[in-house]
Amino acid sequence: MQIDATKLKSKIIENNMTQESLANGIGIGRTSLYRRLTGKKPFLLTEVGAIASILGLSNDEVVEIFLSA
Repeated sequence: MQIDATKLKSKIIENNMTQESLANGIGIGRTSLYRRLTGKKPFLLTEVGAIASILGLSNDEVVEIFLSA
């Protein structure tokens, strides 16, 4: 599954967070988040749910970011 990493990164910044703080919030390491953002490893559904909660994403935003391809 391809994600829209640019939109996700924008949402991280909009929430005054860093990629590292988001990674910590969803229980993975910074390197693991990087691998997911670059498409080398897929996000787990539990991680998508946690990201949506932490960043306050709407259902439409979740679809745009994580189901963009």
